[in-house]
Amino acid sequence: MRTSKAPHSFHDIDARVCTGCGACASICPPDAITAEGGRVFLQGECTKCGLCYRFCPGRQMDFDALSRTHLGAASRDPLLGYYRFLGVGHAKSEETRRRAASGGVVTAVLTRLLEEGQIKGALAVTMSEDRPWQSGASVLTTPQEVKGAAQSKYSLVSLDALLGIPRREEGPFAVVGLPCHVHGVRRLQRLGSFREKLPLVIGLFCGFNLRAAATHHLIDKLGFAEEEVARLEYRGGNWPGGFLVQTHDGRQGFIPKDQYSYVNLLHVPRRCLTCPDLTNELADISVGDTWLQEYSGGWSTVIGRSHRGVHILKQAALEGVVRIDEITRDDVLRSHAHLLAYKKQGYFVRQRWLRVPLNYKLQTPPIGKRHWLQQSLLLALILVLSNDLVGNFVQRLPLDWLARLASWGRKAAKHSIGV
Repeated sequence: MRTSKAPHSFHDIDARVCTGCGACASICPPDAITAEGGRVFLQGECTKCGLCYRFCPGRQMDFDALSRTHLGAASRDPLLGYYRFLGVGHAKSEETRRRAASGGVVTAVLTRLLEEGQIKGALAVTMSEDRPWQSGASVLTTPQEVKGAAQSKYSLVSLDALLGIPRREEGPFAVVGLPCHVHGVRRLQRLGSFREKLPLVIGLFCGFNLRAAATHHLIDKLGFAEEEVARLEYRGGNWPGGFLVQTHDGRQGFIPKDQYSYVNLLHVPRRCLTCPDLTNELADISVGDTWLQEYSGGWSTVIGRSHRGVHILKQAALEGVVRIDEITRDDVLRSHAHLLAYKKQGYFVRQRWLRVPLNYKLQTPPIGKRHWLQQSLLLALILVLSNDLVGNFVQRLPLDWLARLASWGRKAAKHSIGV
């Protein structure tokens, strides 16, 4: 029996809470932990130092405490977290904007910071050059590398290999990541080396992430073999883009974004179902798509949270790197109503059914019976479709049928949140 003073080990972390962020692997003194393909496992002997258990963000997250520490105030908004500025923006460079998933704000800001020497590099997710259907983590040290890493990558990636860099090299570095990555970074920044060398955290909005099987399926749906793929983009083409594949012999396949979102229901990682963070509430700057009719054609929703984050955004705008228009909270809620419903209210419904042992210290919001039933049915659909036998059958259906399934899933996630 464990005593209260006995050290914790890797084996004490419940596998159900693991987000695959790689924080444990980056902090392990003997490098005995490996994070790969959304899974984390031991490849060496655990010394029971307890660091992985202590810093695991999947096990425990106090959003208010971390917000006070890194943003200067506790969360004041149950849907968006703490913020100082809300806006929409896009890169002033048409090339940067065109190559981005939405407005290109992240690419433009990072390029400026590198050119001015404010950061040594950016830690971000990129696509493999040799195997372009696979994503991984990279250190971007030139504006060209930053521009080449533009667009969303809908695939599980661990940042553990990069998070070890601050222990070996002088910074400063910026980090660009999903909420699970940012949660890991914020937990690790309790250590001086991570806090000093990672002074800027840019967080991307995240409604769903995908297992690697989703990418394999979409390539197959286009009639290509992976070995034929020369280039792959999840948001290729004109905004809002779609799944774009180009082969070595010049052929091309394309599935519009709204038609391939059915893979969210089939391939969402189980742990993502119990994440309550849509807008990356602990980042210095949070960035996502904008889905407002008055801002169509490729705009980014931009949330400035820390003093440093707001300053960087304002300087980028003053220097003509980006255009940023201030908007209201209601505008943000209108833009992301269905995903806020799914993440911020649906989380409590899913957690009630799945009972993952989490400690997020969140207060349950009012949830009406209709919304409870709606989110419960959506969860049931996801769980049924995640069954291998059912999923394999569904994936063989015609693409237009699957597009209808995606449309139904979006409607099932929507509900009124007072906007």
